[in-house]
Amino acid sequence: MNALIAAELERRKALWEEMKRISGGNVPADKVPVSFVRQNDIYHPQAGTYVDQARTLPLTEDGIGATISIRLRGNRYTNYINEDGAKFAYPDTSNRGADRNRVQASKNAQRLNLPIFIIIGDTARKNGRSVYERIELAKVVKYDDSDKSFVVEFINETPIPPSTEETDDFELEESGKVKSARERIGLRQSEFRSSLIEKYGLKCAVCNVRHPDLLDAAHIVAKAERGTDDLRNGIVLCKNHHAAFDNNLFGINPESKKLVFLSKEIKQELNFPQRKLKTATGVLPNIKALRWKWKRFQKVLKEANQ
Repeated sequence: MNALIAAELERRKALWEEMKRISGGNVPADKVPVSFVRQNDIYHPQAGTYVDQARTLPLTEDGIGATISIRLRGNRYTNYINEDGAKFAYPDTSNRGADRNRVQASKNAQRLNLPIFIIIGDTARKNGRSVYERIELAKVVKYDDSDKSFVVEFINETPIPPSTEETDDFELEESGKVKSARERIGLRQSEFRSSLIEKYGLKCAVCNVRHPDLLDAAHIVAKAERGTDDLRNGIVLCKNHHAAFDNNLFGINPESKKLVFLSKEIKQELNFPQRKLKTATGVLPNIKALRWKWKRFQKVLKEANQ
């Protein structure tokens, strides 16, 4: 586990325990002083989605950070709130760039498995001071770029972030060992696609196409090469770039993640606005799969240049 992520997790855990203590052990936490929330950088008024880049920027590689808290007040952006969770719309203000960053920050919180604080409703006066009536600890469980909404689940305890290190349980190809019925059949393509989009986001990994009807769930080690349905062997690509990737018209350097093209003409014709592999969530495929594909591309590139 990344030490910075672990430290931020512990900070949020300690803050949640203190808020519960202030509330007399209640969950959700209630009557939490606004001053406590502000002094501990849990939330600042008018933020909507509060990130605190100075604190969370080092946790991510995209220069955006990870959400600390979201305030839900009124029904403008909220689809529903109940005792188990909430669904609410992406930020929608006149500052489109800031809105995109806030959305990505919440996606980053999900990817890092960091809990966030959901502050619900207006403030009230209690014993002469301003307090929040309801604060929930939550985890982001789903986002939908087509619907432009998040779903969060209210929790009591902080989760454990996933390891960011490569594991050695990744297999490039299907083995001949006996497998369960589900493994023998493999994931249905629709299930593989939906799971892959949830992992990597609704965006082509090498261009800016985001429309769901124009995106494919691509295997890096192709199914024809006995590639697995492990999501780490997958990548979201638009239909044009999926075909180009399968046919080795471009490759992805597994170490630098830079895109390399079979020719200048292909680069110009297929329109690659990015220089490097970049997913909507910041999560990248397994490096073993990328190295496998890179070797095949290098062979084609060598032959083309002879």
